[in-house]
Amino acid sequence: MKKSLYLVFTMLSLLGLVTSLFLKSSYYEFNSSNVKNNIEYLSSNDFKGRLAGSEENEKVATEIASTFKEYKLAPLGEDFKENFTVMVPTPNGNECSLRLLNGSSVVKKFILGTDFKEDLLNFNESSISFSKEDKIDIYPTSFSIFKDNIEYVFKVSFDKTFSFRSSFNENSSFGFLIQINTSTFSEILNSIREGNTLDVKLPYAVEPKKISNVTAVIKGSDSNLSPLILTSHFDHIGTDSLDNIYYGALDNASGVSFMLEVCRSFSTLKIPKRDIIFVALNGEELGLQGSREFASKYEDSLEGAQVINLDMIGANNTPITFMSGLNCENKPSDLLKSLEEICSDNDISYVESYKNSSDHASFIYCGFDSLTISHSDLSNIHSPKDTSEKISISSIDIAYSLVEDKIINHAYSSIILILYKSQTIILFSILSFILIGYYFYRVPLDDIQLKK
Repeated sequence: MKKSLYLVFTMLSLLGLVTSLFLKSSYYEFNSSNVKNNIEYLSSNDFKGRLAGSEENEKVATEIASTFKEYKLAPLGEDFKENFTVMVPTPNGNECSLRLLNGSSVVKKFILGTDFKEDLLNFNESSISFSKEDKIDIYPTSFSIFKDNIEYVFKVSFDKTFSFRSSFNENSSFGFLIQINTSTFSEILNSIREGNTLDVKLPYAVEPKKISNVTAVIKGSDSNLSPLILTSHFDHIGTDSLDNIYYGALDNASGVSFMLEVCRSFSTLKIPKRDIIFVALNGEELGLQGSREFASKYEDSLEGAQVINLDMIGANNTPITFMSGLNCENKPSDLLKSLEEICSDNDISYVESYKNSSDHASFIYCGFDSLTISHSDLSNIHSPKDTSEKISISSIDIAYSLVEDKIINHAYSSIILILYKSQTIILFSILSFILIGYYFYRVPLDDIQLKK
């Protein structure tokens, strides 16, 4: 009986050791340096700011789809890329110009980048002239000219480089928004009062373009359980009329690079108990278009899912922000509660925010329990200064410790995951050594006793 128990324990110990060694060797550990390298790649000159509808944006979508395929994930739908059509600002060949005219004579041609610059907010009209016959509303730091019941905004920028660029909004009520300096503000108003006209030409027109979300899934063992969804947008705001690239390293090459590394790591684990869905969203900078498309498409089939959106991961010396919807402050959220508990257990600093300024808003609107995890450093956002060298590896690691615990707690059996731990391999190794050593120690003694 004792011999049988000994053999059973020895075989189980060896089996546990071999299993743990196999699982450990096949498991890819999350690497924050790889995240930063991918951020540097996606925010490089090659992708020119990844404006939705551009060739560079489509190239990123194709590379993400190839990455999901490389990790042996399945597409959520028929294909990794899920196409939809949006209105986007597209170069129209115009020179970006702002001129004061007296008839056909040029009174003043303002200098692009010094006196004024276009803003991406809207380009419903790319070429227009104003005169003193048009209504003008004047404010301390802006003025609006109304023509054919459309408001055109000229706003003073106190940043002499005009570095900030806003997201595009096809539903904006403004015809366009132009940034100007204080002297341009005065010159335009005085010149129009004198009877001159203001001629504006902008380098974009609004056109429909096909863009893609990119989706993939790690299939779980129980299809009756609602999935866990991780999302992150990969588009940004392109280049301006001076060919400045808005690199979008923190916003949001960081979020999508982080998500892809999470995906790579968990794709090498055992099958989870529920589906884990990864969605690279497009068109966030066009007014959350990609998340609206995805959330409305899967509102019924993914009912009950928790959605973690990753937007701006890796800012240095910045606490994690949990951003929920504008009207969610007093509404219970299982997702938020679970993340708060993880932060409390691991001494992770966080703050809460309630805004609709990222893709979580689209999911909340469609009834999902959703929030955005972010390092909300806004100091360089939507400017050419949002570059990869400002990304902190230690901040990435903190974010991963939070996301990893959430995924494991929500989607895996923690007992099975013990087999992946180095401590488990050490334990099985020691136990196997003791049991086998005991065998070789006991056999000679037994033989000696039998001979006597």
